[in-house]
Amino acid sequence: MSITSPLPITVNGATTANYTSWVWAGSLLNLTTSNVYLTNGTMFAPSVGNESIIVSSPISMGITWTPYYLVNITSEYPVSQWDADQGVQRLR
Repeated sequence: MSITSPLPITVNGATTANYTSWVWAGSLLNLTTSNVYLTNGTMFAPSVGNESIIVSSPISMGITWTPYYLVNITSEYPVSQWDADQGVQRLR
């Protein structure tokens, strides 16, 4: 069983970035991930959510993270935002 991640994850309650272990067939692994927020306005979202894995064969899992950036716009005038889901522009 091998799980790799460039950012911390939790496996069976222990925080780690890389988890490699021999486990019995039928063992339950509880994988917990959450968004990671940095002080520079960057957020990383994991490619998997909280998972329970029953080990029935060798497993190798790599977790990737998608960056999101905080954008803060201030203006004395109304600022509009394009709503791609609705196909319209909205004033905020």
